[in-house]
Amino acid sequence: MPPNPQLDLNLTDLEVGSSQVLGAVRLVPLLRAAPLEGLQIAPQALDACGASLSEHNSGQVKQAYLGYVPHGLVLHFGEQATVRATRGAQLVSRKEKVRDVPLVRRMVRKLDGQSLRLLPLHLAMEGLLTIGFSGPDIAWRAYSEQVLRYGLGTRSETVWGADEVRCLEDAVRTFEILHGQCGVLVYVNEALASAFIVPSADDYRRLHYSLLQDFFSELIVTYAALPSFELQVGQPATAPRELGDLRLRLERARSAWTEHANSQAKGLFGAPMSAEVLRRKQGFVLRRFRSSLLRGEENHIGECIHDEAGHLAYLKTFRLSTAQTRRARLLSSLAEVNWNLRAAAAQLQVSTPDLIGRLERAGFGYLLKEQVRLRGM
Repeated sequence: MPPNPQLDLNLTDLEVGSSQVLGAVRLVPLLRAAPLEGLQIAPQALDACGASLSEHNSGQVKQAYLGYVPHGLVLHFGEQATVRATRGAQLVSRKEKVRDVPLVRRMVRKLDGQSLRLLPLHLAMEGLLTIGFSGPDIAWRAYSEQVLRYGLGTRSETVWGADEVRCLEDAVRTFEILHGQCGVLVYVNEALASAFIVPSADDYRRLHYSLLQDFFSELIVTYAALPSFELQVGQPATAPRELGDLRLRLERARSAWTEHANSQAKGLFGAPMSAEVLRRKQGFVLRRFRSSLLRGEENHIGECIHDEAGHLAYLKTFRLSTAQTRRARLLSSLAEVNWNLRAAAAQLQVSTPDLIGRLERAGFGYLLKEQVRLRGM
C-alpha cells in the first residue's frame, strides 16, 4: 500500500456535537450544516459468510477473503441520486456451485452506471491481511520452502462483534440522533474505537443501526469491560441564579466535551496515513488506508471517500489492537526491504535474532527454516 500524501482525514467541514454517555461507551455526533451533493449511501442486507477477492478469467475463485458479512453499502452517484435500502441480494451467479459458504463477489462492485456496492470494514481488513501476502521475491536461505513457493498461505485476524462491546447496543438504540447528524465517533473508555461518516443526515438515519453490525478488536472489548471513565467539569462555588447563568454553564460543559473529543481523536484525524486508491467515480475518490503502525501509538485502518473539493463524504474505521499492529508492522517492514532479515532488523532497530524471536511470538515462525528459528531463539 504505497504512501499517498493527498490523503487528508480531518473534521474541518463537520461540527462536533454534545456527547451521549452510557457506561464506558460515549457516542459523539458529527453534524453537517448542509449535505454533500452527488452521493447517497444506503444499507444492503447480505448475511453472507464470505467474500471473494479475485477470480480467474474462467470465473473460478482464485483467492478468497472469508469472514461474516452482515451487510453492504450501496453508493449511488449523481446530482439526482436516489437510493433505497435493499433487503437481500444475489450472492452468486447461477452457474457457480457453492455448497456451504455464500460468496459476495469483490469488495467493491459496480451495480450499474451510477451505483457501486461496497463491503464496509471488510475492504479495510482485506488491505491489512494482504500486507506482504505474496512472500519473498528472492529465495533467501532463511525462509522455508513452503513460503518461497506459496507465500504466507492463510492469514487471519480475530475480531469481535458489536454485541461483545458492553453497553454499545443500548447506546446505539437509545441515544438521540441529532438534527443534521451525518456521523459519529465511538469512544470506549475514552479510546477512539471507530469513526463513521456519511454524506447527509438522511443517509445517517438509514445507517445508524448498522453500527451494531460492525466488528471491533479485542482491545476495544477489553476497554468496554473496565470501569468507565468520567470527564469532570469544574463545579462552580454557587448554584445558578438565573436561566442565562445555567445556559452559560451548559455551554461550558459542552465545550469541554468537544475539546476532549478533538484531543482524543488525534490518532486518526491529522495522523500520517498510507492509502490506496481503489475507485474514482464522478469526482469522488474511494481509498482504503492504514496509519503508520508505530509501536506504542494507536493505529487505525479504514476506508474513505472524498469529493473533488477534498470534503470527507464517507469514512469507516477500525481500531487495531496492539497484537494486530505488531503483526502488521513486522510484515510491512519485511516487505519494504524485500524480506531481507538483516535489513528489516536494522529498520526496526533490533538485532536479527531479536527479529526472529518477534516473528516467532507473532505466529510467523513458519516463515523461517527450522534451523534459523532455533539459532535465532
